[in-house]
Amino acid sequence: ELMQLYRELLKDEEAIQFLDVPDDDHVMFHLCVVLIDFSSLGLTKSEVMIQLREQGVGTQVHYIPLYRHPFFTKKHREVSEYFPEMEKYYERCLSLPLYYDLTKKDVKNVVKVLKKTLH
Repeated sequence: ELMQLYRELLKDEEAIQFLDVPDDDHVMFHLCVVLIDFSSLGLTKSEVMIQLREQGVGTQVHYIPLYRHPFFTKKHREVSEYFPEMEKYYERCLSLPLYYDLTKKDVKNVVKVLKKTLH
């Protein structure tokens, strides 16, 4: 229900997409990942995450590509050029709050704050 509400409240936001999930009416979501075209909005993901946090909305990135983790980058050369699709995903992905006691009212507040931040 919460994912459906997120989808409904954000459906008119051109810069935001949801991941395509086959048969998503029967999926038990544990993450609410959206893809945001930050560059078209003149914003960075970091700026948006900071502004959201300052307004009480915590976000995360699921997931950081393995080859970008410090352990890997210290031992190996830069390899992101070999993963253009992962780079496109990583540039745009942002996980919005979704957890067991989140309410519909909470989702509406998250969306309100997100829209305010992006516009």
